[in-house]
Amino acid sequence: MIAYDSWDIVVVRFPFVEIAVQKSRPVLVLSNCNFNNTNNQFIAVMITTAKKSKWPGDTLISDLSTTGLKTESLIRLKLFTIPDSIQPRKIGKLSPPDIKSFKVNWESNLF
Repeated sequence: MIAYDSWDIVVVRFPFVEIAVQKSRPVLVLSNCNFNNTNNQFIAVMITTAKKSKWPGDTLISDLSTTGLKTESLIRLKLFTIPDSIQPRKIGKLSPPDIKSFKVNWESNLF
């Protein structure tokens, strides 16, 4: 059973195609708890510190206090479906003002 809900920030281990290594990276959970538990997976977007490589729709996380993140970061519109079997670890939650900013970027870039 997945205990994550929309706007949670979790750390997952991502495999790299080029090398036989996995790195832990934060992601923002988009799907709600019902979807996550029904499907044993969740939908998430990338969180990155890479400000030099800008993407349309990047959203600055302005309030780090609730996120569990230590460094200024961006939400990037790079989607993932992540199985519960990789055992993500929850570190925080996106603040309401940052949720609002992300939703504006999401809608203006994807719909």
